[in-house]
Amino acid sequence: MKCNFVVGQQVVCINDKWPEITLLGVLFPPRVPMINEVLTISKIEPSRFGDDGVYLQFTEIPSIQSSQHVTAEVTYTHTHFAPLNMRETDISVFKAMLTPAGRIPVDA
Repeated sequence: MKCNFVVGQQVVCINDKWPEITLLGVLFPPRVPMINEVLTISKIEPSRFGDDGVYLQFTEIPSIQSSQHVTAEVTYTHTHFAPLNMRETDISVFKAMLTPAGRIPVDA
């Protein structure tokens, strides 16, 4: 699957099945995106494993700082996300509700 994302773009998580990795007895990463969560891409990087994967970092999920002051950047596979499609605001439906189509006489 080709990655057409750009930095600053908002995406939505469509697959929250993440592998569980334990490093030194601690579940890693401690925070993973949840289904339907909207995130903003802060960095895009190619796979370090020689495959065609692309990995994303998000502004809402910070890097992990260890007690030895080592920063670990947490990345997520791009295939777990889809672009967020924002609908444009259209108030024509509400305007139509205010304009009566025809008046019906009512006995009062």
